[in-house]
Amino acid sequence: VPPLSTAHYLSVSYPHLDHLRVYHQQEQQGQQWVELAHTGDQQPFAQRPILHRNFLAPIAASFSEQTLYLWVQTEGVLQLPLQLLTPAAQAHQDEWFLFGHGSLAGFFLAIALFAAFLWATHRQWVYALFGLLMLSYLAVAIVFSGLAFAYLWPQFPAINNFALLACLGFATALAARFACSLFALHSSPAYYL
Repeated sequence: VPPLSTAHYLSVSYPHLDHLRVYHQQEQQGQQWVELAHTGDQQPFAQRPILHRNFLAPIAASFSEQTLYLWVQTEGVLQLPLQLLTPAAQAHQDEWFLFGHGSLAGFFLAIALFAAFLWATHRQWVYALFGLLMLSYLAVAIVFSGLAFAYLWPQFPAINNFALLACLGFATALAARFACSLFALHSSPAYYL
């Protein structure tokens, strides 16, 4: 890490890591390691050093170089998108992220409501399936971004463990059923929903 003049955050912007630890090497105390953060999606959300959908570790300001080490253990996909940000830059990123996800949520909800209106007026199940498909895509986006863990079940990491797989599986099944209904594909019920 280069010399810092103000406090920064080390951001790991992939919220599905099981265990993450950030260590700082203090040369003044004989190469002693100090743990800056011990977090992950296997722990309750309130135990994070900074309550945020991503993993943030506070890095103290220093005019000398700092050595940081990360220890990661996960059973799923291992991604480590790292950034060193000031609090102001982190807040700016959050504004754009929430604007984008809010727009996406509004888009999916508007389409789902329109599909519900079409289903109510025409009574064709393909519209209901399409509305449910849009809601399942919205659920995948919310769970994948880490917002669901932050706001819906912050005290239950076990739910967060299988929520993404459940949402993806449900969305895939709905997409297959919607395609079969839309294109009037007829086959044995043993192969399609």
